[in-house]
Amino acid sequence: MGVGEETDLQARLHRFINHSATFALPNHKVAYELTHIVFYLSEYGRRDPKISADAVQSLIFCGILAQLDQNTDLLAEVCIALRYAGKVAPQAWEDLVKTTAHAFEITLQDAGAGDNYHEYLVTNWAMAQMGANSFKDTYTSTGVGFYAAQNNIGALGAMSEILFSWDGPRSAQWSVMRRNVFTRLDDRVARHLSEIIKSTSEFEAFFEHFARASSGGSSVRAAQVHELARR
Repeated sequence: MGVGEETDLQARLHRFINHSATFALPNHKVAYELTHIVFYLSEYGRRDPKISADAVQSLIFCGILAQLDQNTDLLAEVCIALRYAGKVAPQAWEDLVKTTAHAFEITLQDAGAGDNYHEYLVTNWAMAQMGANSFKDTYTSTGVGFYAAQNNIGALGAMSEILFSWDGPRSAQWSVMRRNVFTRLDDRVARHLSEIIKSTSEFEAFFEHFARASSGGSSVRAAQVHELARR
């Protein structure tokens, strides 16, 4: 690849990751493209990726979605990407990544078919970037299985369903929607959402895009977006 082609590629990558609204909607493929682009631009931590404040916000939005979806695999990649960009993820995110990494069940003499190896890899990789002990488990050459604890609260689905069934026009302002959203959530999901909101100052900015609301009341329903993203 020539210098001109490489410069053009990098310009296109920056344009893509700068569009923060894209990363406030559930789409696993797009989310992982974001983190992988930052990995590429930083040469996996060897250089400053020189990403913009908008791209940093894209990573934060992606992290909020990962929390809502309890996708620690993606959240770990967001934490790594932020570190490579010279930033630090919210403490609650990094703490969750560490907790998840430490909770893995490591099974020896296991072919590992269908296990959670990638999540184990990226959570330990993230811990290494934090300066924490990582990859300290026992491994064998005859096979190891990596199994993550399962604890699906379903906050993303619950939020999407509430917006899907909302009577009348929706507001993009979390301050307007907050009370009615919380009253429709069960206690477990409400507690989880409260923790997510407390973890970052960017939740209101995230919700402006996640709500998919317009002043006229017409919108693309968030639950439909959520469903399409999982197909």
